[in-house]
Order: sequence, then structure tokens, then C-alpha cells
Amino acid sequence: MAEYTGWMTAYRLFWLLKTDVPLYLVTDLEKESCTVRMTASKPKKVSRTIDLDLNPDQTFLLREGKDGGILWTRPVSFSRDAAGKLWVDITDLLREMDVPFTFCEQGTLRHYKARPRELSRTMHFFSWGWKDAWDGFSLESTAGATLSFFPKSCYICGAEIRHIRLSGFYWSSQKLDRHVQSMEVPCHVDQQTACRCLEEQGSLAALEISSDRVRMIAHMFFLSSFRVEGFGRNWEYRLHNDMFQENHCAPCKTDRFGPLFCKLLEAADEAAVEKTLQWAVEANILKE
Repeated sequence: MAEYTGWMTAYRLFWLLKTDVPLYLVTDLEKESCTVRMTASKPKKVSRTIDLDLNPDQTFLLREGKDGGILWTRPVSFSRDAAGKLWVDITDLLREMDVPFTFCEQGTLRHYKARPRELSRTMHFFSWGWKDAWDGFSLESTAGATLSFFPKSCYICGAEIRHIRLSGFYWSSQKLDRHVQSMEVPCHVDQQTACRCLEEQGSLAALEISSDRVRMIAHMFFLSSFRVEGFGRNWEYRLHNDMFQENHCAPCKTDRFGPLFCKLLEAADEAAVEKTLQWAVEANILKE
């Protein structure tokens, strides 16, 4: 895993090279211009380049899963041409890692060669993974945060956590910062602590948690619903009226989801998931 922490720039390689999951080229903020080469000899010869600002001492590839979470990272080694210009053939690295890819359209490449900053995003890295947060505007848009974890870095109720995404109106990411900044790897969170953290977030509009076994998605504002994916199955429910205000309008009582999420994270098989969902129906959290 990468040993870098702090703010990093991540280039979306999957916009230049079509890949089955998100692939980033992550670099430190101190940079120099680098020629990134993309080549192939078959089924036909391809040779493309784009100049990106990279730090040769702190740059790595990062591959995420389809539902979030970091699959792996790999340090990147660079070369210099006769003039001293930094370069790397990124497709050679992908072939070494057995990462399948195809090339984007020429028009797409021309666009990003002219506007390379559009390829980049800023990620805040920690020992456990990375965090992204954004601000909302009153009731027009939600604020939110995404947490993406390195393998075996975070466990909640015994389940390995890969990805957390939450959003809410008038929500502030500072509500998460105390927990995020104090996390040590590996981090183990019990049910009581997880429920207390969720309660501190207040009323949310949406919450998604992906573990090594299940993925849970709760929409609590517009078109409210609750979905669970795992063990080759999908379950979908509506939220019970008791989860909302007395007039059955938003916001939702987010803290009541705490025990449900924890029970689902503890579920070892399909039968345990169904038993937990039936408990949530009887507890007036969900309805079929």
C-alpha cells in the first residue's frame, strides 16, 4: 500500500484508457512536467502522449473497486530522455499488472491534452485510505463525504469496510473529522461506537456502506428506499413512516439505522441478512 499521507493530486486515467474499474495516477503536490506515454503493438500499433505534472519521488497507481474501496496501489518508476525530460509508459505498467484497457477516442485525448487539469482531482490521503468532502448549498444541494479504504485497514462490527459515502442538507464534514483523524490502522469499531458516530451526523439524505460481504444503500430524503446487495442477492425495501417526522415528511431519523447497519455487517450468509431485514420490518424501520 502507499505510504503517502496528506493532500495529493489524482489523475483519472480511466478517462484516457477505458478500464473496468476506476484507475488513478496519484502524485504529490510538488511536481514537474512528465510525458505520459500510452502505447500498444497489437492488435494495431498505437502511440499516444499527454503531459501531466508529476512528482517522480512520490507517484503511484491506484485501482478502486466498482463499488468503491481501494483494491491496490503500486509505486511508479520514471525515466528521463536525452534532454532530461521526465517520461513514463503507463500502459507498460498496466500490462505488468494484468489490468485490461482500451484507448479512448482521439477527440477525448485532444480535449484533455488541451485541458489536463480537468483530469485531476484532489484527494486527502490517510494511513487507512482517502477522504473527499464537498459542500452543499442550503436545500438546493447536499453536502457530503466519501471514504475509500485500503484493504484490511478498517473493520466495523467485524466486517472489513471498503467504502462509505454519506450526504445531507446542512451537513458538515467536520462531524466526521474527529473520527477520521483518530483512526489507526487497522481500525476496529464496535457496534456502540458505530451507532454513536452515526447519531452524531444528524439527519442525512443518503448513506452507503460497502463491506467485504454486503453493500447497503439508504436514500432518506427523495424517493426514500433501502437496498442491500450481497451473497448473490439483492433486497429492496421502503422506509417505514415511523422513520420520518410526525407528518411523514423528511428528514429521516438517521440514528435508527445504526443497529440495522451493524446487524447486516455481522451477517455471515443470506439467511442472516433476511433475518435481519425481517427484524427491521418488525421494528418499524423498513416496510415491504
